[in-house]
Amino acid sequence: MIIGKNILYFELHKTACSHTINILHSIPSIEAKTFGKHNCYNDVPKEIIGDFESKIKMGNVRNPWDWYVSLWAFGCMKKGGLFDKVIGDINLLNLYGIKKIFLSSKKLFIDKKKWEKVYNDANNPKQFQEWLKLILTDSTIDLGEEYKSSSISKFSGLLTYRYLKLYTHNFDKNIANYIDLLEFDKENNFIDIIIKKENLYNALLESSSKMDISNDEMQKALGKYKNKTNRSERKDYQFYYNQDSIELVRKYEKLIIEKYGYKF
Repeated sequence: MIIGKNILYFELHKTACSHTINILHSIPSIEAKTFGKHNCYNDVPKEIIGDFESKIKMGNVRNPWDWYVSLWAFGCMKKGGLFDKVIGDINLLNLYGIKKIFLSSKKLFIDKKKWEKVYNDANNPKQFQEWLKLILTDSTIDLGEEYKSSSISKFSGLLTYRYLKLYTHNFDKNIANYIDLLEFDKENNFIDIIIKKENLYNALLESSSKMDISNDEMQKALGKYKNKTNRSERKDYQFYYNQDSIELVRKYEKLIIEKYGYKF
């Protein structure tokens, strides 16, 4: 999370949030300070909560089909929180390892060979498709976060779950159905500026006045960061899909797809 003079920026995983943070930090008038990572509303410091409504709340979003490939390919590089939760080694001889076991004892019983198989080759569409089914349809696995234990996982995907968790007040992981999910998002989503990853530079430039930043200041910052940050190594996302996996994402990420007009 970034806390600035006039803004609050929330980081949704794998939506170019690291790149966006670098840009925002390079703008002096924002007076940006980093507070934690991937924080939600309940993590906002108490001294900021009183000013929450007066600040501009920002966050990123990304084409769901591309998002899943990026998340998987990052894991193929043995990087990322999800990879670490399902397959990362645990060192029981240090405090961090013991803490991980305390937070998710199920990790001791994860079938690592199953995950190693699907994280083996970032150029293999079949491995991606198997990984996608594990993430979205296999109710017997644990991802090390509460998505799988939530009722949301029965009809919406991990991206939607994280989106709502980070961008809404009073997040309820036990929303019963898709209609209730839409209503919850409508009533509780607090994001004022959404930045599409695919149009990041233009979106930031067009939003500069809302952020009380001059156009020149924003352009100068954007010019410093033309290279992508924290990117995964893989082919274009369309390479990895067959018709079944296309429809799987369309079904589970209906909220994001329809709200932001995404297409495969």
